[in-house]
Amino acid sequence: MDIALSRVQPWQSENGLQGISEPHLTSTTFLDLFRIEGFVATCRQLVGHGPRLRHCSALRTATHPRASDPDARLTDQSTWDWHRDFQPDSIIRQSKAGSHLTSQAVVAAAYLTKTTAELGATAFLDGTHVLAGSYRDLTGVAPFVQPEVEAGSVVLFSEALMHAATPVTANGARYAVLTWMTAPWFGGEAPAPFGVDRWVDSGLRQIFTAPRFGDSEP
Repeated sequence: MDIALSRVQPWQSENGLQGISEPHLTSTTFLDLFRIEGFVATCRQLVGHGPRLRHCSALRTATHPRASDPDARLTDQSTWDWHRDFQPDSIIRQSKAGSHLTSQAVVAAAYLTKTTAELGATAFLDGTHVLAGSYRDLTGVAPFVQPEVEAGSVVLFSEALMHAATPVTANGARYAVLTWMTAPWFGGEAPAPFGVDRWVDSGLRQIFTAPRFGDSEP
């Protein structure tokens, strides 16, 4: 990822975060994420339709500049940027009674380094994908979880699930690739690599197709 970040000017924030949007256009190496066996099929099951890539970001989070300052309150959960793109009734569906829930917008977070609470592990309020409200409404009601994962792990979650990026407070950096996989009619599709219409891999072709309206087809 460092090579990709050196090829373009990354956007960056004051909290140690750097990133590039649509990294698959900078290096085709990032397409290998979508070639992981079962990745597209898993996204199809979670989304409930043939998934499309709406957006992708490659992120490097370095140690927060104020990691040693107790007044920064970096480990105070209430100071984190809790958010979700959609309320549950917008994207959570159940095709029939007893079937599993689907989410028409799913994030796949691929961690390229070991990630812990001190190394910027994404935090969640568990179960909020079916609970309406803001962070203030839900904190104390929904359990707090912050999965620690090894390098090479992929965490998938609904964009109706309340979540937050967290600061890196230890020495080190978190490297991750976040992809937003959505139902076919979502706009804002990621730009497709050149020649995608000639790719042999139909799963890869599918995730770069243009959006279409209606949800009656797979």
